[in-house]
Amino acid sequence: MNFPQAGTSLSALTAIRQVASIRASKTRAAATSKPASSHKTIDISIFHPVPTNPHHIRNACRHKRTSGFRIAASLRPRYLRRPFLPEPAMPEIVTAAMLVIGDEILSGRTKDKNIGHLADIMTAIGIDLKEVRIVPDEEDEIVAAVNAVRARYTYVFTTGGIGPTHDDITADSIAKAFGVPCEYDAKAYALLQASYAGRGIEFTEARKRMARMPRGADHIDNPVSVAPGFRIGNVHVMAGVPSIFQAMLDNVVPTLKAGTRMLSATVHCPFGEGLIGGPLGDIQKAHPDTIIGSYPKYGDGKFWTELVVRARSEEALESARKDVEAMVAGFAKSG
Repeated sequence: MNFPQAGTSLSALTAIRQVASIRASKTRAAATSKPASSHKTIDISIFHPVPTNPHHIRNACRHKRTSGFRIAASLRPRYLRRPFLPEPAMPEIVTAAMLVIGDEILSGRTKDKNIGHLADIMTAIGIDLKEVRIVPDEEDEIVAAVNAVRARYTYVFTTGGIGPTHDDITADSIAKAFGVPCEYDAKAYALLQASYAGRGIEFTEARKRMARMPRGADHIDNPVSVAPGFRIGNVHVMAGVPSIFQAMLDNVVPTLKAGTRMLSATVHCPFGEGLIGGPLGDIQKAHPDTIIGSYPKYGDGKFWTELVVRARSEEALESARKDVEAMVAGFAKSG
């Protein structure tokens, strides 16, 4: 049997037991006064019971000695006495990779114009374009690249290889990467058939190839030349022709989950990288939540550097920017 320990107030013990008795009486009264119901009645007192262990009582009484009511209030679970404060929202980071597919890019016959456009759009909507790969028109290489980046990034965008010729093998390669057949899509086939018929052009076998896509893929509309791109999983497959790619991307962007936009600030530095490199690296280490870029410039016979600070919060950006400006001012003063 547990006995009250020395220092425990008997009046407090009595008050606590009275509170417990009153709570039990109210529970019984509520149960008898309500009409019968098919729902179970839960005694909420089990979620915040009055302690009977004398050690617990003594600790409670040490803080609340004046009345049974105040003692009972002090014994409520903490979640009933203190409101939950929402945790500060963490910046949502959404990432992307791009695969530029085509031997013509690697050989230099065609100059890519899509990477820069995608980078601009991704930056504008808060998605980090983390990687760009240029892949030859080889099925195994495309499959390996797709599987590597789709597992690592939120979104993958591909350009090129969905035209009518024999070396347009992107659709087949994506299907293989996902382990599904590549087949004619009925909706895409009908769109292309109607388009060519309307222009009095034969719908050849080669042109029919542009209606093929992995089973289960969704269309990416093409308002320029009708032949659709497609989306399967987190991979978005689009044409390599810049005007068509841009039009398709316009239709894709509204479907994407945007991240927290990266803020930026530029600091002019009249000194070369060789002088500021060390101190600038120290500032970067002191501000791990930022990205500090150094871009050498040359003009009017002089070298200078453009320093760009990027961060997802205004506070982090301003803190790092001030340190960069102080570094530049220090060099100016000593020079």
